[in-house]
Amino acid sequence: MKCTLVGYREVDYVNKAGKNVLGKNLYLMCGSARVDVFGKEVLEEFVRDELVGSQPLRLDCEIDIEYGRGYQGKATVIAVTQESVAVPSADTLPFEPVKKAK
Repeated sequence: MKCTLVGYREVDYVNKAGKNVLGKNLYLMCGSARVDVFGKEVLEEFVRDELVGSQPLRLDCEIDIEYGRGYQGKATVIAVTQESVAVPSADTLPFEPVKKAK
């Protein structure tokens, strides 16, 4: 499911079983397949750090969320892919870059 990342929150706590939980709550805006939703739907999804990888999250970028069967048969996020964004070089900018004063 393709969504726009509008925010995220770092998560780091110890659960009831004593296991350390590390990850992120992703706040997403997505198109909805539900007939009772008009416009975009806002979702919150928890993802483990290893699903996000070492790439920093960028707000307002498109990400692809893939779901699979999780604990007790419930849907869970199994993959997060962030669309790559080309970073312009100084040669391709439509304006002159600001030069640092000495």
